[in-house]
Amino acid sequence: MKSAVSVALLLFSLGVIATIQEGSLFPWIILGTGAALAVLCGCIAINLDRSAFGILLGTTLMFAVLYRVHIFTFPASLVGIDSHDFAIWLEQVLESGGLQGTSAAGFYTDAGGYLTLNAIGALLLGVGSSTAFVLMSVIIGTGTVLFGAALTYRLVPMFNYTSAAAAATASGFIAASIRAGYWPIPQSLAAVFFVSFIFVLTAYVDNFDSRCLFLSLLLLIALATTHKLALIFVVVTLFYVIVLIYLHSIKQKVPRRAINSICGMVLLSGILLYTQMSSTGYITSIVYRVVALSNVSVTQITPTAAVPPMDPFYIGIHSTGYALVLMSIAGIGWMFLATQRPTPEQIILLGAASAIVTLGFSGMIVKEFGFRRAMDYGGVVLVVLILTSVVTLYDRRALRVPCSVSMAGIVAILLIASLAAPAATPDYEHYPRDYLTSSEYNAVTFADSHVTGEVHSDFLTTRVGAPAGLPDEQREPTYQSADSSHFNGKQVEGKYVLLRPTVDVYDTGPLPTEAPMYRLTWDPEMAYNKSYHRTYSSGGGVIYTNQTTTS
Repeated sequence: MKSAVSVALLLFSLGVIATIQEGSLFPWIILGTGAALAVLCGCIAINLDRSAFGILLGTTLMFAVLYRVHIFTFPASLVGIDSHDFAIWLEQVLESGGLQGTSAAGFYTDAGGYLTLNAIGALLLGVGSSTAFVLMSVIIGTGTVLFGAALTYRLVPMFNYTSAAAAATASGFIAASIRAGYWPIPQSLAAVFFVSFIFVLTAYVDNFDSRCLFLSLLLLIALATTHKLALIFVVVTLFYVIVLIYLHSIKQKVPRRAINSICGMVLLSGILLYTQMSSTGYITSIVYRVVALSNVSVTQITPTAAVPPMDPFYIGIHSTGYALVLMSIAGIGWMFLATQRPTPEQIILLGAASAIVTLGFSGMIVKEFGFRRAMDYGGVVLVVLILTSVVTLYDRRALRVPCSVSMAGIVAILLIASLAAPAATPDYEHYPRDYLTSSEYNAVTFADSHVTGEVHSDFLTTRVGAPAGLPDEQREPTYQSADSSHFNGKQVEGKYVLLRPTVDVYDTGPLPTEAPMYRLTWDPEMAYNKSYHRTYSSGGGVIYTNQTTTS
């Protein structure tokens, strides 16, 4: 075991070193981590004892945390648009000493659990707002691995150490969870609280310890103050649990105390959900949004000088493929486990999995949900369901293939699906890069220091480049998107333009286009070189000035 772990550490380290040498995360971090996890899968195929399990769990935990932390710290800017917004709000919290001094959206001012936790982390670590979010990378990496292992260990009837190690390995590298680690937002933290709630609830229905009930209440409050949709996942989960308890009570006796406790949880979470929605005004914003969407017809834009890097249908399948694989295997496991007289703890797992799949597919109708959000909240639950089903199958029937080999094979399939997903890195090939490089960030910094008025640039640059603590509307210069012009082969009619000439694929942002990303079919740098003055260049970013325009 120690030799295998040493090899895995070497492979992972080579992947990290390659990213630094090549200046790109893709594909090196995926190759190095994938090779290291393949070694760990080989270890899972051997039935583990307690000592080997501890070594494997510690190694998996280290890989899960370091993978996220390395991606988070690699670029010059924060990854993603949301992270930038929360860094601004967190800086304002640190400066004002309270949530009311921020420009945050209403919900995160009234229910500021996420900002408060990160503010505490920033003060304890003595770091700035942008760096403080590395704490989320650590929490998410640690939480997914430990709760995946702990929940599986509690629910499986045998092979506890091997199945827990398998769950830890697969849970730590679900694509949505990886993305949540390097693109930290409130939903990422709420997902850890949600899995914690499921674990505590399974512990309670097993021994009816009042301490578990108290922890459940604390976790419900944490969920309510962290993310606006978290309690919906709880309510739907508990609804399915009640339905499943009723259906199974026909064939088997379910403790009355368990039923009463679940019903009480439904009532309490429903009250908290109503209080959360009404006090933060989120329910009003939903109504306004629905009314607005029903009255406004959106005309889709078809770019004339840009093409999708691949077929839009393939983009959708590739982006959500890992979720479809995970849900498909979990669906088979659900149907098997649901027919095997599941224990009350397993019924809770089945209910949580039902809620995750339901809310995942509901994203086709309600934009607030969808596969990515469902996988963020429930990917760990689905992994645990799969492995619990496999072990239960071996407990009921004698099969030729050893259980540990079957679990290792399933974990390998899930890891391949996740590491092949675009969410595995923020610079996946043929997809928009979700961060600014050092040279690109230098160009934004130059513009912030020496330019007044409007600067036109691509969607990512207009949103990510703002210094922390300064809302976009208060920036000087102000940034405007140039995408609608550039996607149609036109130059911007403005005084200042900031190009990122090395970018291959651009994110369309809020533009209503057929595909979410496009590759330009013309060279804007060459066009601007002819008609604009090339004021500044850092290699990755170029600032142009239109000498004939005054604004």
